Amino acid sequence: MLNRLKHNFAGQGFAALILLLAISGQLAAQQMPYGQGILWKIQAPSGGGGGFLFGTLHSTDPIVTTLPAPVKQAFARARSLAVEVVMTKDMPVRMARRMMLQPPQSLDRIAGAELFARLASVGQRMGFPLQTLRRLKPWAASAAISIPPGERTGQAAGLLPLDQVLQHAATQRGIPVHGLESVDEQLDLMDGLPPGDQIKLLRQAIDDSGRISKFVAIMKKFYLARDLNGLFAWMRRQAAGEDPRLAQIFQDRMINARNRIMATRMVARLNKGGAFVAVGAAHLPGREGVLSLLAQQGYRLSRIY
Repeated sequence: MLNRLKHNFAGQGFAALILLLAISGQLAAQQMPYGQGILWKIQAPSGGGGGFLFGTLHSTDPIVTTLPAPVKQAFARARSLAVEVVMTKDMPVRMARRMMLQPPQSLDRIAGAELFARLASVGQRMGFPLQTLRRLKPWAASAAISIPPGERTGQAAGLLPLDQVLQHAATQRGIPVHGLESVDEQLDLMDGLPPGDQIKLLRQAIDDSGRISKFVAIMKKFYLARDLNGLFAWMRRQAAGEDPRLAQIFQDRMINARNRIMATRMVARLNKGGAFVAVGAAHLPGREGVLSLLAQQGYRLSRIY
């Protein structure tokens, strides 16, 4: 069971869940600051230091992981790389353990017979044994079924998501790789959700499971067009009728709070100069996005791509 979880949760289930369920709470307005572009040049207030900030999509699809020329050129100039979380060999096992309930707890008892039966139907189509599903925490089960089939196929073929492609390339070049968060910090945010909200999250993920591939395909289209305004507007339309309180909780916990942490921690990398910072594209735009937070600190931002 651990091997199954390790294969599916090397950052992908968590990222898919964030993209599909969190960003719908973004700004109500149709336009947001820094809503166009995924590569930005960052200049420090002092005039020295700086680097580039790149918005990623957590995907193994070669159309995403093949860097466009402007991004490739900026990355080639980097003297360091900063990513959300540095992937280490032991991380998948650590993540899998954090996702499991402690005996005698079981998800079928927590979620109830009706909801667990629906989860079992979805999960078994994806290859998750019933015993595995019973041991997952509600939020972890949501993440499990939020991994689109194309991503599972890519992972099985040994493909890396974009963030890990960059980390691997930086390691091969011999430049340091820094994490802006720890995996435990990320998982603490999910573990800290009240049990009732985790169950609501699971129900929503089950409801959306049949549309996951379509959702991801549309997100890729907006991402490749570098149209974050369009992406967020589309996600808001998809979220119509969903629990607005839960969407706001996710926005506050999974986007805004993490934006503040990452913006604070990337300052050291930017001030040193030669930095290439890569975070999920959902963290870039908006009044509380990373780009706005850097601008408020006096950094000068120029859209490159």
